[in-house]
Amino acid sequence: MIPETIETRTPPNLPPLAKRQEDFFNFLEFLTLTDLNNAYESFAGTRPKAKRKLDIAKEFSALLAFPTIDEFRLWFDPITPLGKRALWKIAFDGFISVSALEAEIGQQLTAAIKETWRARTKFKPELNLKCLSLESKYGQLVAFMPPLYRQAVLPWLVPPPEAEIEGCVFQTPEDTVKPWDNSIDIAESYPLFCEALNTIFQPLLKEERDKLIRSGFKKKDIKELYASSGLLRFEKGNDLAPESADMLARFALCMNAFKLSRPNDGQAAIRKLVKDFFSPSSKHQHLWFYPDSNYLEFCILIDHLNRTPGYYLDAGTSIPASRKVFQDIIIKIAHDGRRFNADKLALSILYSTEDFSFCDKNLEQSLKIRASMLQIGGITLNKDYYDEFAVEGILRDDLLVKPLFKAYCFLFAALGLLEITLNDPPLKRSYRDKKIPISIYDSLESIRVTKFGLWCLDLTKQQPPRPRHSYQAIADKELFLVTVQGNSLERTVFLDKIGEKLGADRWRISPASFIEGCVSKDQIVDRINRFKRLIDSNPSPHWLDLFKQVTERAGLFDANQLEALVFTLPDDRRISQELLEDSDLRKIAMRAEGRLLVVPLKNQKKFFELLARHGIADCSGS
Repeated sequence: MIPETIETRTPPNLPPLAKRQEDFFNFLEFLTLTDLNNAYESFAGTRPKAKRKLDIAKEFSALLAFPTIDEFRLWFDPITPLGKRALWKIAFDGFISVSALEAEIGQQLTAAIKETWRARTKFKPELNLKCLSLESKYGQLVAFMPPLYRQAVLPWLVPPPEAEIEGCVFQTPEDTVKPWDNSIDIAESYPLFCEALNTIFQPLLKEERDKLIRSGFKKKDIKELYASSGLLRFEKGNDLAPESADMLARFALCMNAFKLSRPNDGQAAIRKLVKDFFSPSSKHQHLWFYPDSNYLEFCILIDHLNRTPGYYLDAGTSIPASRKVFQDIIIKIAHDGRRFNADKLALSILYSTEDFSFCDKNLEQSLKIRASMLQIGGITLNKDYYDEFAVEGILRDDLLVKPLFKAYCFLFAALGLLEITLNDPPLKRSYRDKKIPISIYDSLESIRVTKFGLWCLDLTKQQPPRPRHSYQAIADKELFLVTVQGNSLERTVFLDKIGEKLGADRWRISPASFIEGCVSKDQIVDRINRFKRLIDSNPSPHWLDLFKQVTERAGLFDANQLEALVFTLPDDRRISQELLEDSDLRKIAMRAEGRLLVVPLKNQKKFFELLARHGIADCSGS
């Protein structure tokens, strides 16, 4: 809400005057003389006294820096009270629809002003708002303050409550919220998650791995990750919240340069992930791109946006600016300890004018969202020629800043650092005759830092207690029943995969349930070894008979009724890798264990043609 009287202030933590003037000058010196003169006049209301370009830039820099509150008042006071209210709103919002602004203020602010041979819509001259600009965008007249002016003016105005962390506290009574908290379970589930993820990811070809990181894991793989680790799932169905397993999998792989192993201490492993995530530089600068840098944001956290071909990430040698801002916010709310409104925290980023970007401006301006209509801030924005809207101007906050901030929050919730609450997201986007949220992260309602989060952020030296494994696993001596007494997540997860649950702590095992989901003999043997390690190191004879039976059944997986040729890949690893990375190979052959390729007879000619393309002659005599 716009206050009736706009108050000014001396900015807290104001940088030295010389530093502020230097920052403004560094920007102004790149403007042309004409643009510099026009900018000066639009801000000051008069032409500059200086004539030379550099002298004008110095004069303008001194004006923009405002040495004292009195100097600012000399510029601000001549604006009418109505103009001040409009300027205040536009300065803090950055961009706003004129119709929405006029509706909030209750008065018309613009008029058609004749210029030479045509009339143009401008702010009424009596408002003295030459420093503001107007543009037509998506069927709306949009008012904005150029970033340079906004940087100069905003610190001297008393901000909205949401600009300060205290104004973002979640107001809903604590006893009425139902938080989602992964901070306890993650200590035990994360090592299991890494082990299961490694099993899925490592056998894949390079191009298959790249696709998974960019597009996400398939539903069957996500289901397997949940089943194998006991990882908690975000409690929001119908595609209104991300899959915690998918987010965590892609994040962990990127942070570990796609090489993941099961950690001995899940808490310590996550703490290291968080430290590396906020590290000033990439940990993997020996790679041709840094998967722990802005590649994370580009490929994982902005899935709701279309990434235009032909634009590429910069080197990404330093931490993205958006992460720095997110880190500052998380540390502030951690010190406070209360629960905070996620939307208000995202709004505080806008009011602070902090740089919340992860890539260069050219790439950011290429990002778009598919929609036929957007309803944002009480107004309707209609598409141009294509069913898409660009991430810029009046839309940048809703299309990029809020979704990316909330994506960070969902990721940290999956890691156990944040306790969150979810709500039904607003359906602001229309696309293909459907009303949908702008992003999958819109359902986030509130966040609070957990005790585990305090430790991961180095705000406390006290590590949360690790889960104590007090359990007793009993494999029945006569029946195929297993009972587990205690709190071993790993054993519970394992038994859920190989058996049928009969109660809180009992499972029935059968040959069919034991092999369910296995696609190779190695997986079955692995389950037998896990049974001996986790359940009973010295199984009774009837269990050994079951193991023998399921091992024999494993032969069914090796049976192949197709008439096919079997080829052994070359010993030369370089040549084998070259062949396996050829996307055409997957269309005509199947890979088997032991460096084997199975080629149906109907594809034999195509296979030899593929070998020839790689300079490999068929000398088999067939």
